[in-house]
Amino acid sequence: MTPFSISDIESTEKLWIRGGGPKAYLAESTEHSVAWRKEYISTFLERDVPSLGFNIQPQSLRRFWMMMTSYHGNIFNASEIGRSLGLQLQP
Repeated sequence: MTPFSISDIESTEKLWIRGGGPKAYLAESTEHSVAWRKEYISTFLERDVPSLGFNIQPQSLRRFWMMMTSYHGNIFNASEIGRSLGLQLQP
């Protein structure tokens, strides 16, 4: 299901806070919305990514995602991310 766009909703503030996913946006409370989003992310990291053939620990992938959020609008430094994740190049 595709996310809501601004033309689909009444409150842009609610869309900004909860996101455009229908279940997150339409949840009866912010707490239910947060719980749904956390479960969605966990399902994606623990089931969906491995089903694509990637063998990455969900905790490592979550750490990587969190690190990537700090690079929004900045120059990407793969070496810095790799060091933070404890990865090393093999000679």
